[in-house]
Amino acid sequence: MHNQTFRKNENKIVTSNSQEHNDLYNVDMGIAKGTLFKDIYVPYKYDPTPPIPENQEDALMLDIQKYSLAVTDLALYLDIFSDDQEALNLYNKYLGELKKATEKFEKEYGALTLSSSELKNVPWQWDNKNWFGEVK
Repeated sequence: MHNQTFRKNENKIVTSNSQEHNDLYNVDMGIAKGTLFKDIYVPYKYDPTPPIPENQEDALMLDIQKYSLAVTDLALYLDIFSDDQEALNLYNKYLGELKKATEKFEKEYGALTLSSSELKNVPWQWDNKNWFGEVK
């Protein structure tokens, strides 16, 4: 199923004049469906809708999750079609958005990973925060 899409689209992500990628979901729908690629999504029992965050912390974490999904999906696509400049441009755009969302989250709520720049100072803050999803 996926290979047919790539042959049909000449191994490229199809774009319209407005630079919207016709065969890709936007990141909000991509996170709901679990993929950016419309042609490989197979519905199961219900049509998912994008999640609705309850607060600012949840909204920032959702941004991190949706841009992370987009970056991963496009990286896998680029592993196969490494000469697709439009896909690479979109990958770089989403990677920049992921970095911005991560930096904003970490500045407000603390480090997400041990490599975070938020862990440079004393006292060590890794274990001094509420974890995402933890009841406060």
